[in-house]
This record gives sequence, structure tokens and C-alpha cells, in this order.
Amino acid sequence: MTAKNKDALIAYVTGVLADNNAGQISAADVRISIIDTIDSIVPIVSSGDFYSYPFIKNVRIKRTDGDGDTGHLIVDSGIKFSDDSIQYVAYPGAMAISHTGLAQLNIGDPHPQYVPADGGRAFTQNVALGNKWVNASGSSIVQSTTGKGLQFIYSTDPLRETINVGSGTQFTFLKDRSVLNSSRGVAKAWIRFQGSGIGGDGSPAVLDAYNVSGIKKEDRGKFTIIFASGILKDNNYVAIGHSNGRSTSASREDFSENTVAMVSRVGDDAQKLRSVSFVVMGEDTGTYLDGIVNDLVVFGTEPGGSGNPPTVVINPNYTAY
Repeated sequence: MTAKNKDALIAYVTGVLADNNAGQISAADVRISIIDTIDSIVPIVSSGDFYSYPFIKNVRIKRTDGDGDTGHLIVDSGIKFSDDSIQYVAYPGAMAISHTGLAQLNIGDPHPQYVPADGGRAFTQNVALGNKWVNASGSSIVQSTTGKGLQFIYSTDPLRETINVGSGTQFTFLKDRSVLNSSRGVAKAWIRFQGSGIGGDGSPAVLDAYNVSGIKKEDRGKFTIIFASGILKDNNYVAIGHSNGRSTSASREDFSENTVAMVSRVGDDAQKLRSVSFVVMGEDTGTYLDGIVNDLVVFGTEPGGSGNPPTVVINPNYTAY
């Protein structure tokens, strides 16, 4: 008995099993033909020659009950698909694929939900940082309230967003190499006003202001400037004032010698708004003046802020009076 291919098996069976009823077919002829057919089934099926008669339904391979080592489809070469593409390596599963192992990661823009590392595309939507720190390294070592970088904090009461600047962070302006590591040098409030206004009734007229909630005229040449709430830590701020000491400002020479004094500093954030006196006195007359050009700038520490006082020393040769 010999395994034969399909054509050889058909030819053999046709030759041995004659198409007649003459009694010329023996039992051995039938037996040998059946055994040859059995021997030929596996070689014929394993030849894979199914182009003329391919499988037209699903092929199911079932595992033997209680035996986990059977029922596998074992491919020793590759799997070819209808588009002639061939898979040679087994699919490792969704949980076992390394992203860096994927091909053509840098071709095109396959992930619009991310920002490309090469900067080829900008953000297309708003970006929420969730109170996390943004810095050059991204290291958790520096992501703290005293670390480096910027942190965005959203608040609903009051409704606002605060940008925290880490203590190890500074702004360097490449235009002139100037450095800003604190806003302490920024004016907390300022105002420009006319002492007697322009309506002829003697009331002051504010031309422009920042963080000033009000101005009160106490008398001729005497004013109280009231600041907005929550901009100063205490009353130890620096106030710088100026006045032209005249009722006109028609020319660059339209000024008189005068002294601007800002002595009284009162109030707090809990009971009363902080305020400072603004008094203008003429040098030649000794009288108080309603200047038409009056300027005030205030520098100070904000609530919750900490100052940076300098070192104070006394000359050992100094003699107290």
C-alpha cells in the first residue's frame, strides 16, 4: 500500500476497480484501494492545493476536553492574507506590544491627541495641567512649592486662576539680559490727579489710577489717597509723590518749588481701607497748594508676602547725640 497524490489515486482506483459486473474485482482489490485512499488523505490535504476548491466556511479547531496542549493552529512559516501581505511573527497581544517596537512611528502625524516631539504642530485645544508644575526637566524632585517652574492653580472662590512661580525660577529677558525673580519692584498702586479739578468747584479730578479706590480732599492742598483692599501687607510701604504746585500746566516751566509730604498712613484690611495723606506746601509762601499736576507711586509688600530687609550696621566711629 502506497500513499498517492490525487490524480495517481484516481487512476489507480479506476484501473483496479473495473467498471463492469464480470466478477473480475477481488476483495483484495477493494481493500488495497481503500487502504491507499486512507494513506493518501493526509498527504493530499497537507499539500494545501486548494485553489480550485478552497475552504468556503470557517475552520474551527477545538481543544480536547481537559487537555490544554491540543487544538492549536501551528504555523511554521507564515500567514498570507488576500492582499499578499505575510505575517511571520506571532501577534504578542495588546498587553505585550512595545510602543517603541512599532514601525514608522515618525512618519506623518498618527496621534493628533498628542503634540509632536519635533514641534511640527501646535496645540489645537486648551491644555489643562491639573495644578501640576511645568519646568525644563519635568522631574518630580523639583515639583514643589519651593521648586522650579510654573504652577497653575484654579480657584472658584473667588473665581480666578493663579500662576505660582517656584522659588528657584526667574524670568530672563533676552532683549537686554535683565532678570526678574520677584514682583516686589512693581508698583502696588499709583495715581495722577488734579488738585482743584477742572469743574471750578474745588474737587479733585483723577486722570488715571491703579489700585486706588478713592481720593478725599480734606482742605486746600491736603488729600487722602485710599487704596484698594488686599494690596499691602501693612503700612510700612514706600510712597513717592510729586506736584507742580500751580493751577496751570501750559508749559514745561509751569511749576513752583514745593514740598509733597505723605506722613499719615493708617488703616488695615479687616476694619478700614489703608490710606495715605498727600499734602502739597509751597516753598516761598508756606501755604498749601492745589497743584494741577499731582503724582503718587506706592511700593510695598503684599499680604502674605515676606520682605527681604538688608543688614544694618553702625559705624564704630559714630557718636550718638
